[in-house]
Amino acid sequence: MVNRYGNHSLMQVKEIKFKTFKNVCARHVAADIERSRSYHLIDEKQSEVDKSDVIDGNRYGSTIVPFSFDDQEAMKLRTEKCFKVLGFTKYDNVKRYQYFGDSMSVCLSEKGNEAGHLYLSALIRALFETSMVAIVRRVYNNNGQVKIGCLIPHIKDKYECMFYVDLPFAEDLRQYTFASLPVGPNVQANKMFQCTGEFADVSLTLFAIIIREVVGTMTFMLLDR
Repeated sequence: MVNRYGNHSLMQVKEIKFKTFKNVCARHVAADIERSRSYHLIDEKQSEVDKSDVIDGNRYGSTIVPFSFDDQEAMKLRTEKCFKVLGFTKYDNVKRYQYFGDSMSVCLSEKGNEAGHLYLSALIRALFETSMVAIVRRVYNNNGQVKIGCLIPHIKDKYECMFYVDLPFAEDLRQYTFASLPVGPNVQANKMFQCTGEFADVSLTLFAIIIREVVGTMTFMLLDR
C-alpha cells in the first residue's frame, strides 16, 4: 500500500497455513470430483427449481423473510481505499495480547522520495520520543474490509520504520467466565502451609516473651547487686 507521500508498507511476518484437505474418490484418487447441486419443491413430484428462481430467506418466527441478492448488495458497506491516522495513545495502552491478525507489516518511505522520508521520519521520531503509537484505519482496496491497527515506531542506527499490527474491534473480544477450579490434593498442602505459618507465628511470640523475661531478670539481678 502506498500513500500520497510515497510511503508504503511491506509484509514482514505472516502466518503459514497448511493446505486444506480436498475430497477424492476412494477407489480412484486421481479422478476429478465435481459437485452437483439441485433444488426441488417439497411436493409429491419433487419438481426441480432452477437456481435463478431461488433466493435466500431468514426465518422470523414462523414466517420466512426473503433476502434477495439486491438486498445483500444494499446491506454491504461501501468503503474506499485508505490508510488514515485516527489518533494517538501511549505504547503501554496497547497490550501484546491485543495484537490481531496473522501478519505484521513494515511501513517505510519510498526510496528516492525525500519529502516522504522527511514526513515519515518526523512522525517516527515524535512517536518514539513520547512513547506513543498511532491508531489507524486501514482499507486495502475499494469496498474492502475495514481494519483498525496501530503503528509502532522502530528506530535503529541504520534505518527507521514503523511496524503495523492489526487490532481487534469490540465485537472481536470474547469475555469468558470460567468455573472455579476443582478441589484437589493441593488443598491439603495449602492447609499444611497455613498451619506451618501459624506455628511460626506462635514460636516467634513465645521467643519474644522468653527474651523479655530473661532481660527483665538480668536487669533485676544487676539492680540487686
